Amino acid sequence: MADLISNPESYQDLLARLKSQIRTAQVRAALAVNRELVLLYWGIGKEILVRQNSGGWGSKVVDRLAQDLRQEFPDMKGLSRTNLLYMRAFAETWPDESIVQQVVGQIPWGHNVRLLELVESREERLWYIHAAIENGWSRNVLVLQIESNLFKRQGKATTNFQATLPKPQSDLAQQLIKDPYNFDFLTLATEAQERDLEKALLVHLRQFLVELGVGFAFVGSQVPLEVGGEDFKLDLLFYHLKLRCYVAIDLKMGAFKPEYAGKLNFYLSAVDDMLRHPDDKPTIGLILCKQKNGVVAEYALRDIGKPLGISEFKHLETLPEQLKGTLPTIEEIEAELGQSESPVSEDERWYKNERVAERGDWMAATHTLIAEPDDGRALVLDVLNGAKSSIDLTIYELTDSQIIAALIAAQKRKVTVRVLYNWYSFTARTQQAYITPAVNQLTKAGIQCKRAPAAFEVTHEKAFAVDGTTGIVMSFNLVSDYFGTTRDFGIVTTVAAEVAEIEAVFQADWSNTAAAPKVSSLVWSPVNSRTRLTALINGASTSLDIYCEEFEDPGTLGAMVAAVKRGVKVRVMAAVLSSAGSVNGNARGITYLTGGGVNAVCKSFLYIHAKMILADFGQATAKAYIGSENFSCVSLGDNRECGILVTEPAILQRLESIYASDWAQPNVAVTPDNTGLTPCPANKAARTEVRTAVRKLQTRLEQAGSTKKA
Repeated sequence: MADLISNPESYQDLLARLKSQIRTAQVRAALAVNRELVLLYWGIGKEILVRQNSGGWGSKVVDRLAQDLRQEFPDMKGLSRTNLLYMRAFAETWPDESIVQQVVGQIPWGHNVRLLELVESREERLWYIHAAIENGWSRNVLVLQIESNLFKRQGKATTNFQATLPKPQSDLAQQLIKDPYNFDFLTLATEAQERDLEKALLVHLRQFLVELGVGFAFVGSQVPLEVGGEDFKLDLLFYHLKLRCYVAIDLKMGAFKPEYAGKLNFYLSAVDDMLRHPDDKPTIGLILCKQKNGVVAEYALRDIGKPLGISEFKHLETLPEQLKGTLPTIEEIEAELGQSESPVSEDERWYKNERVAERGDWMAATHTLIAEPDDGRALVLDVLNGAKSSIDLTIYELTDSQIIAALIAAQKRKVTVRVLYNWYSFTARTQQAYITPAVNQLTKAGIQCKRAPAAFEVTHEKAFAVDGTTGIVMSFNLVSDYFGTTRDFGIVTTVAAEVAEIEAVFQADWSNTAAAPKVSSLVWSPVNSRTRLTALINGASTSLDIYCEEFEDPGTLGAMVAAVKRGVKVRVMAAVLSSAGSVNGNARGITYLTGGGVNAVCKSFLYIHAKMILADFGQATAKAYIGSENFSCVSLGDNRECGILVTEPAILQRLESIYASDWAQPNVAVTPDNTGLTPCPANKAARTEVRTAVRKLQTRLEQAGSTKKA
């Protein structure tokens, strides 16, 4: 026990290892249960099959059998007449029990039923089973892949991968490229151009990623490449997580021409030189065209040195003439919608229209998600260990020995390290627990450390600016517990404007001068957080999934209730703010939200420390906020806080998956508290002035005490 207390990180490593073992065991147990159920159904089907073939049983026996089995097992699903007939067909399709045990039993019964209904050949069924197991397909995705004839399209593209990539990279890349690609989720006019196709794919990015296949992460569109002083733009850029390489896509609305291969080969060279990391594999190129001559395509690729593939795509044309008269016109639809359209507020207009001008059209792979406790401190350490010139950190709590060691190591590499830390809001005991030892250790190593400005009630921001090229915005503190026992998020950004502003605000706070943030993708307290978070909530049209530690601010909570009233599905996960026997500090907020129709709950399987809003997931306008701001008056109005808005589909998808998993965890009962929310106090300027004066006096008293002791 003493060892655990003296070395808490060894305990965290043990806890993480045990949690991993438990989750693995849970997965194995679930798979075992599924396999036993499928084997049971196979056994029932075999018995029926044998009796009908050898004993002359008719179909009426199946009716009687279903009735008797359901009477004996009333709580057991799956014993209907229809399902018994599926069991018979299943046993007839797979007469070898070993195949059922080793392969077929690894997918759910519903998947097997769809395969029986939709796929004829044994070879094709086995292919889809292996693909479903490898890629984790749901039943709906499996049906989608079958209906799109994926079996016959996968790996059929014309490529030069065997000549340009080493094995097994070449074989894996070949299997990942399809021909043709099915873009039936698009409707394009016959005269549509490449840019029209690109815009349509981006609007339907989720379906596009499903069609591309598992492992593709969207990087950007119209990606700028400067070569020899000239500007070029690549249509679409992805990164493949399994191949560990960029995939560049060039779109062509007409037939393939040999010169297209040379152009994309040029783009691949530029991507390899400008974007490719030393650990990445060579960039792969894919030309998507409406049609191709196979012989011409093979000749075009024969002497190309870069790995290239050529595939066709198909899509829906605009409506046939005979159908156009049966559907409402655009004008009629707009007129109908206009009858119920409400005026757009300034906040909603900001949410819908504001863009970071510096980013232009390139939604590049400039953001990376950190999810705790899953990801640990590895990505943060990677950024710190790669620092070349400067590290500026604003932090609330700092005790993690690995982070402290990385900062000291950077200082020894001649990197300029500065740490701005919260101080005045802490009690003496809290200072000693969460900041003083780290500051002493860093100062001893020659690192500049300074208390954050006294004008803020709390400096609750957790953010890095590194080398002027990389920023990290976090909801988690740099304490070992936050890497193992809390739900938290962070975003690593390489967007130049965002990094520059994080650095500029740090410098203003370091110099105790006023900051004037302007970048619209960053959320700052006390400057614009209330406006921007309220705008994000007010701008949602379909859904809001929200994590937060504290819920007490009347303005933002009122916006959540208003969202429900206009038809938005709002879910909230909150922390349990209480110790044994005490009142949950979130009870008033949860009571207010549930009374307004919000699906608001408290969870305790992990401590919900995250501050996250995911708006309109699955829509073209989807966006997420991650940062340090709580939904409280002091957080939004008096603290220094920092958050960030992101739109990358891969990040949004992961956030949605984590939220769905956490939502399924047990809720903690909340005793209703109907005392109502407390309005935020006015006279902010006066409060700031008084706070600053009190803290200056506090500092002078501390200095006088130190002089007296000396």
